[in-house]
Amino acid sequence: MKQGSVFHDPTGTAGDDIPLDRARIENLAQAALSWREGQCGTPPPAELDRIALQLTGHIRLLITEVGTVCGRLPMDHQAAVLGRAACHEAVRRLTVPRRRSRALDHVESRARLVAALYRALDRAQRAVLDCMAVTT
Repeated sequence: MKQGSVFHDPTGTAGDDIPLDRARIENLAQAALSWREGQCGTPPPAELDRIALQLTGHIRLLITEVGTVCGRLPMDHQAAVLGRAACHEAVRRLTVPRRRSRALDHVESRARLVAALYRALDRAQRAVLDCMAVTT
């Protein structure tokens, strides 16, 4: 019989101080966008499914991070508005059931979401720094 432990995190804040592994995920997303069906070097469907799950998990972390950074900005700040829009679109796309499309299409979609969320995060972080510079 296997023994395990249960981790109870009712507030959902246990991972708040864990840094995102940005370089590795961005490299994976870039590679995924370069793959072509049937081309040498493209992973098999089972591996593509695993990669899609990995990107999906990272997207969920990014949504939280972008939302947190946007929360430091005024509600009507352009970077906050764009960041929230990127998060809403990501949530919408994550909740849509996967169609019976090719596994590679699914991975490419997740890779584009990663890229969009990192652009939103960078924009919001720059805006926060700019706002802090103005107030000091």
